[in-house]
Amino acid sequence: MSDYTKYVEAVNKIFDCVNQMKTKWTDQDNLNYLQKIDDYKDIVIKISKIIKDNPPKENSNVEELG
Repeated sequence: MSDYTKYVEAVNKIFDCVNQMKTKWTDQDNLNYLQKIDDYKDIVIKISKIIKDNPPKENSNVEELG
């Protein structure tokens, strides 16, 4: 599985969880916080296209977090 595929699966999981929380939570403050997270969806999609079109080099000095 490529890094790009892992990235896409992780992002999809995050936004699936956000959508599930939207249906379960009724507090307006919580819904506003979830909307703020959802506002980043378009940015994440743009970045994923950049990553797909320009994959990082194998010997890059990027440290994996977590």
